[in-house]
Amino acid sequence: NNGIGRNYLGTYYEIDWGDNSTEIYTHAYILFSNQFSHVFDGPSCSIDGATSYIVQQTLFNRVQCLEFVDNGFLSTDVDASEPPTANVTNNDQYCIDSQESLIITNDSALGQWTGDGQNCETLALYDWEYQRPNSDGNPSGLWFPIFDPLPAYAWVQDINNDGQSDLVIPPDVLSEFPGCWSFRLTATNGNQLSCPLSVAAETTVQVLATPEVNFDIQDLSGNIVDEICPNETVTLFNQTDILDFGCQDLSFEWDINPVTPPEIDNHCSFVENTNPFSESPLVTFNEPGEYEITLTVTNGDCIPQNFSYPFTVLGTPGVTLNTNGGSEQVCLDSIDENNPYIIDFSQVYSPQYTAE
Repeated sequence: NNGIGRNYLGTYYEIDWGDNSTEIYTHAYILFSNQFSHVFDGPSCSIDGATSYIVQQTLFNRVQCLEFVDNGFLSTDVDASEPPTANVTNNDQYCIDSQESLIITNDSALGQWTGDGQNCETLALYDWEYQRPNSDGNPSGLWFPIFDPLPAYAWVQDINNDGQSDLVIPPDVLSEFPGCWSFRLTATNGNQLSCPLSVAAETTVQVLATPEVNFDIQDLSGNIVDEICPNETVTLFNQTDILDFGCQDLSFEWDINPVTPPEIDNHCSFVENTNPFSESPLVTFNEPGEYEITLTVTNGDCIPQNFSYPFTVLGTPGVTLNTNGGSEQVCLDSIDENNPYIIDFSQVYSPQYTAE
């Protein structure tokens, strides 16, 4: 600024950036900002017969109104690099029960930079980081770099032989920490120039645990039951172990099948806005019988897991009294204080109990 400030107030400056573009700056602008900025069209190594842009500043002094004279120039060489663009591809979900390695593929677009020769170099340097989930399966926020001699450096491999560093995470590492795993890749040109456009690529993978399926059956007071009467309602209370675990993709399906008798029409109804795909539905059993209730839990694309439980809906009881070779049926719900059933013990009775 001190030297520029001594120039005439009518001075202006022409900047030739060396890539067929020029800009003009007034004397007042230079005194105010004292800096230039420019984005080159491409890397300087792509220039025919050269490896750098020659940036030239020419000074023009005003001698009369609208009349200027060239008063010299200065120039400098600029080695401009095109940064690589980091990019990764991977499956969004990984099943622990698959026992296969998780692969994060490096699909970065290579940059260009000036090396020792006349041609552009494309070698890129890669830095990997990873983030394990916390004990609840949610992101921990703690990033760990991957470099030699850390054990995680063994994950860095060129899995597809394209000359770029991928990640191959073994199943025994992932099985200890189900939940959200995140990975970050930074790409830098081989000249180690870190350009502002070198944005890291980041991805998150849902590492899905194998659910241990379980449930119990509760009446509306929360008591566990294994039998009820017809037209009573119960809660099929889901007790699967990873219901509250983070970064999972759980879905549910309930099957209620009569066993004895094997076919019962309209045997049950899902109530209170629940359905066979609810986490813990409410069910009213309409007909007596022996049932098998099965809960199937699926975690993302993983193999479904299930658990079955027997359940009894009691029928209305009755008794048949055989007297002297004959028979007589008595319904218990028709007997009360005002309508007793009188048994004559001078006769021989052989009771047979039944339920609807």
